[in-house]
Amino acid sequence: MDEVGTPVKWERLGDTKWYKVTTSANRTYYYNRASKESRWERPDVGVPEAPPEPAPQEPPAAAQRETENTVDAIAGYKALIKRLNLKPTDTFDSAMPRLVFDENFKRIPQEQRRRLFDKLRRELLKESSRSIREISKEYMASDAGTRCDPQKPTDKDGDKPLKEGQTVKEGTKRHIPGPPVDRSAERATIKRKQQHVHSSKDAMASEMARTAFLSLLHEKVKMPFANGEVQPMDEFFIEGDPRSQSPYLHDREGIYLEFVSEFLESRIALFEEKLASLGSNNLLDTLDEVIDILGPRLFGQLPRDRLRSCLRRWRHSTENELKDSFNVLLWTTLYYAEGTPESRLPQAIEQIHKDKRELADEHRNSRAEY
Repeated sequence: MDEVGTPVKWERLGDTKWYKVTTSANRTYYYNRASKESRWERPDVGVPEAPPEPAPQEPPAAAQRETENTVDAIAGYKALIKRLNLKPTDTFDSAMPRLVFDENFKRIPQEQRRRLFDKLRRELLKESSRSIREISKEYMASDAGTRCDPQKPTDKDGDKPLKEGQTVKEGTKRHIPGPPVDRSAERATIKRKQQHVHSSKDAMASEMARTAFLSLLHEKVKMPFANGEVQPMDEFFIEGDPRSQSPYLHDREGIYLEFVSEFLESRIALFEEKLASLGSNNLLDTLDEVIDILGPRLFGQLPRDRLRSCLRRWRHSTENELKDSFNVLLWTTLYYAEGTPESRLPQAIEQIHKDKRELADEHRNSRAEY
């Protein structure tokens, strides 16, 4: 029986009383429960034998490598997003200029970049909030422990003086008190260490509270400006959120002004980016007309002096580009043409009009492609 093993699997052959039995020794025999007959050969019961189950195959090496590469690419993409330290208000489009030149971004297929960006941003926000909660709990637990008075060791009383006629028992030891030890320096050192630990923990908790409050402002405050002026912090939008009620949150007004400064610089950078998409036909547009084109909800309430500075820089740069292009056009139409300057001028004018028509055709073709 040891060679055959014990039955571990029973398979009935159709509607018959015969069973195919597989043992622990990987042996197979057939057993009839009605007649108690056992045999090694398969009985002729008219039921075709089932094909053996295919053994599980290892994944091909190429597929395994492809899976590993995909996992590595997603991990690199997530590390890139985390490294950029994006604001909660940043979107895939606004973060694109900082992502597009990184190799981790290029490894992600184009059709998956936006979806993965949103998914990984949500994961990073969850991880950040979870870590803040864990560190806060750890700090509160350790803080509660250090506030408790440590158990002070009790000094044992020294041996009492011997009474008259009393002798020291054999094997016992008399305690001879020595000179008093000054432990004030040791206590001062311990106190300084405890104060340093408390100070470090308080600083960490304050920094976490500040970061959480900044995140709250980015989520709730859509436009901190009105007619170019900074609006006071609206308590209505942040009231009730635990991130605004931390006991370690200090100088909320200062943090709000820091948020306003970051918000303004981010919007100015976006304004300059959108200005680059305008054509030379917008050179003479006023600031209000440019804001209407680029987005009044985005830029209408920002300080006008900052927007005018951006507009002046864009006009100056665009005018220089047009001058350079026009100089090249003049050199190619006047310098190489035959005849006197008076006779070459009509040819140059004709060439200039021709170039304008060609540019217009190219512009229409490019718009048709998109």
